[in-house]
Amino acid sequence: MVEYLDETTKFDGIYLRRIREGGTLYWIPDPQHYAKPGYYLPFELPLFYNPMMEINRDLSIIALATFLRVSDKEPEEITYIELLAGTGIRGFRALNEVGLLNVIMNDINSKCVKFMHFNAKCFSPEIQSHATILNYEANHLLSSIRLWKKPIDAIDIDPFGTPTPFIDSAVRILRRKTGLLLITATDTSALIGKFPQSARRKYGVYTKITPFGGEIAIRTLIHYALNTATKYGIALKPLFGFFLTHFIKIALITIPGRRVADKFLWDRSGWIAIEDDKIHILRKPKNTPKGDLIGPIWLGPIYDEEFVNEALNITNKLPINKKSKTKIETWLKAELKTALIPFYYNIELIASKLRRTTPRIKDVINELQKQGYIAERTHFHPKAIKTNAPLEIIQKIIKKL
Repeated sequence: MVEYLDETTKFDGIYLRRIREGGTLYWIPDPQHYAKPGYYLPFELPLFYNPMMEINRDLSIIALATFLRVSDKEPEEITYIELLAGTGIRGFRALNEVGLLNVIMNDINSKCVKFMHFNAKCFSPEIQSHATILNYEANHLLSSIRLWKKPIDAIDIDPFGTPTPFIDSAVRILRRKTGLLLITATDTSALIGKFPQSARRKYGVYTKITPFGGEIAIRTLIHYALNTATKYGIALKPLFGFFLTHFIKIALITIPGRRVADKFLWDRSGWIAIEDDKIHILRKPKNTPKGDLIGPIWLGPIYDEEFVNEALNITNKLPINKKSKTKIETWLKAELKTALIPFYYNIELIASKLRRTTPRIKDVINELQKQGYIAERTHFHPKAIKTNAPLEIIQKIIKKL
């Protein structure tokens, strides 16, 4: 977790406290001064800073460090945009923990911009020289950067709510070959199907509540981004995806070419139908989407083996909070083992329908592995597993245990 230090100060009428997030010291609006019991912390602060999103920022740091390694470039050759920077802590963490990238931190709020300039003075001259702080509306900035005629290597989109208003502009300026796109969505209720009309309006997907909403949410967001990029003859290949309590985060890399873009969109996207807890994958819906049909969504792998393995090697070397580091490594290792298996089984839900006590997840996994099936935990749900075993086998094991 974020480490709150004793050092305090005041800037532009805002009470500040020094923190350590990852390996970086930073000033933020002092939660101890502004926090009120029963209120949601980020909205009480004069500038938005959410300590609960530290792990989201950790994932950005890991993705950038891994991207730097696999692209075989020096940090100075990489231009990274933190599109909606807020306090700017993510951008300065990137400079301090990944390397001297060319970091552009942007926010429409002029108070945030002043605050980033204030924090910049606390870093070395080398870091300051690689940080560009801007005050633009996000899409206006991206449109303006197009005039530079210089592609951007990495873009981080992390809004409050849906990222859809920014994806189109981001794709157009991102490097067409091996550009890194990081997307966060915090409108999780729409993406898991709780508000299907909202999901349809924002993401163009027919959806509903299911036992595996977390994975459908990620696959919906990937499909939306891919569909947007395809318009420009660009494919987006997923590198990883996480569904956590407060947000969904995906990392994708660009691949140029209309043929590969079409192939990704048409061959690896489709629909699913749910019948008696069984999932049927459909490339095309047979009728008008209704009832239990969900789609279109991404149906290909969410985790790229080469990228995730490199991320696992790098994560241990980064100055990330030990608790976060352990969680991320555990999740990545488990998801990598089942990367080619779509969707998961909620053991607690299946046991409830069978009117049985929920067995230990570890015991179910061990039994499946003894029978020769692939089976691992998944970060999507604490009582769920990913396995290539059919539902009937899982039901028999639950009854047995």
